Amino acid sequence: VPDLFPGVDLAAQAMIRSYCGWHVAPVVTETIRVDGSGTSVQMLPTMRLASLTSISSDGVEIPSPEWSESGMVRLPGGWRFGADYEWHSARWSRNLRGVEATMTHGFDECPAEVKAVAAAFTDTISALGPVESEAAGSLNYKLRSASDMRAMIDGVLFAILDRYRIGPLP
Repeated sequence: VPDLFPGVDLAAQAMIRSYCGWHVAPVVTETIRVDGSGTSVQMLPTMRLASLTSISSDGVEIPSPEWSESGMVRLPGGWRFGADYEWHSARWSRNLRGVEATMTHGFDECPAEVKAVAAAFTDTISALGPVESEAAGSLNYKLRSASDMRAMIDGVLFAILDRYRIGPLP
C-alpha cells in the first residue's frame, strides 16, 4: 500500500494505520479475505468504500450486493447461498476468512487532520530517540515501548484518529 502522503514518517504511518485498522489513504484497489459475520450484514475493513468489484461468501459470488461507503455490505434481496448452493435466508458465511472482496477504497488524499496527527507522532518519536529495531518490508518498528509512546501522545490525537478508526469486526 502506498504511503499515506509523501514524506510521512514510516513509524508514524504504521502507528496510524494500525490504530485505525485500515490504510486510510490513498485510494487503492485490493482483494481481501475477512471472517464472515454470520449475519445479514458484512462489514469490510474500510470507512471509505468507493467501489465493490466483487464479493463472495464461502466461495460463492454474490450478485449485486447493496453496499455503503462505510464498508457495510448487505446481501441482495435478503438472501444468501447455503451449503447446497441454493438461496436461503439472509446470512453471510460464519467461517473464518469466509468472505472475499475486491474493493477500491480510501481517501483520495490523506485528510489534513490525519497529517497533523502524523506530524505530532513524528515529533514524539523524535523525542523518544532512536528506534531500537526496524524492518523495511513489514514496517515493524519498535520504540522504547508502546506504553512509552502512548503515554507521550495526547489523547486528543487519538480522538482525531477515532474518526477514521473502524470498529471491531466479527
